[in-house]
Amino acid sequence: MKVRLATICAVVFSIFPLVGLGTLAGAFVSYQQTNAFVKEAAKTEGTVVDFVVVSLIQNNRRSTTSYSYRPTVRFMNSQGTKVEFTSQTGSNPPSYLKGQKVEILYKPDKPQDARINDLFPLWGDSIFLAGMGGLFLIIGLPIPAVIIFVFRERNHEYLKKSGLPIRTRFQRVELNTSLSVDGVHPFVVLTEWQDPSTSELHTFQSQNLWFDPSDHITSEDITVFIEKNNPKKHYVDLSFLPKLEK
Repeated sequence: MKVRLATICAVVFSIFPLVGLGTLAGAFVSYQQTNAFVKEAAKTEGTVVDFVVVSLIQNNRRSTTSYSYRPTVRFMNSQGTKVEFTSQTGSNPPSYLKGQKVEILYKPDKPQDARINDLFPLWGDSIFLAGMGGLFLIIGLPIPAVIIFVFRERNHEYLKKSGLPIRTRFQRVELNTSLSVDGVHPFVVLTEWQDPSTSELHTFQSQNLWFDPSDHITSEDITVFIEKNNPKKHYVDLSFLPKLEK
């Protein structure tokens, strides 16, 4: 049950890196779109004439609301027509003053889609998405491994206390090539046991060891703790091996 729970948690938390990668992809698309807009846009000067107040968060318990002030800007396009637009980004307090002159970027064929030529009005979406994507990656990447490790250790403790101890025959020491840290593979100990009730031969693999235990295995008999009627859940007892100095 504990191993299953660890697997489920690992699968759930593995969504975090996927969300992170998807959000970073969205940030890249947003950057590309903004970059294309900047290259094609005409520049002019506009004036902040008003603000649109947007309610962001409301706390019913405290009866408080958070607001964002989005500037409304008026400018003259290349054809001499007055155009007004409201920025899609805002802040609290406002980033601009009423009557303040600001540089405007706009497409001549779509002047209503103009933007203030400033960091967050232009690149705010890209920055936000990139930040969220990076956060999901930082949080998500190590979580499945940590969860699996913790539940595996708990499962070992459970087997040592409640598992059925059996005497198995030492077979060999080999490298676990499925795992590598800085190009180094850990060692594992393999033992065998024939179930007297079924005559089935079972092979047990120990936990990873970061040193070669071959010289310290002096007996052919190694104790393994198994879950009753389920030898697949096992713990190879290597407590007789020396401990690495930390």
